[in-house]
Amino acid sequence: MRPTYEEVMNVVDLLIEMVPFFPNSVAARCTICEEVMSFVATKEQLEWFSAAYLRHYPKWEGLPTLRALFNTRYAPADGVMPSVNVPGYATAELEAKYQAAVLEENTRRQEDFEKRKALAAGEEFKAFPLPEVKRLN
Repeated sequence: MRPTYEEVMNVVDLLIEMVPFFPNSVAARCTICEEVMSFVATKEQLEWFSAAYLRHYPKWEGLPTLRALFNTRYAPADGVMPSVNVPGYATAELEAKYQAAVLEENTRRQEDFEKRKALAAGEEFKAFPLPEVKRLN
């Protein structure tokens, strides 16, 4: 369920209180609230966004950082995808983290296979199962 304007404004007010240099004029609050409303689709996303902003931004760094941080975890409701320049969440860093996780999982599976193969020494051991290939006719 989409968060209400009031719920988003409560998050903006929290950020104003907690983040140094966060804009606090009425016009700025309304603009920031409308921006957040444009990309947040659920209350869960809003809660994550609020906590993540407090963790990653020790001070206000501009309106684009709101969307950039959000897009490190969720696709925006309005479909606008900025480049992400959040430390630890840049596109190259996210890709490297993903590739490291894939490598770790493959290594774990290979080690598990080797252990099972060693335990089955002397018995007929079925090789690591591969997905069935579908042929197009």
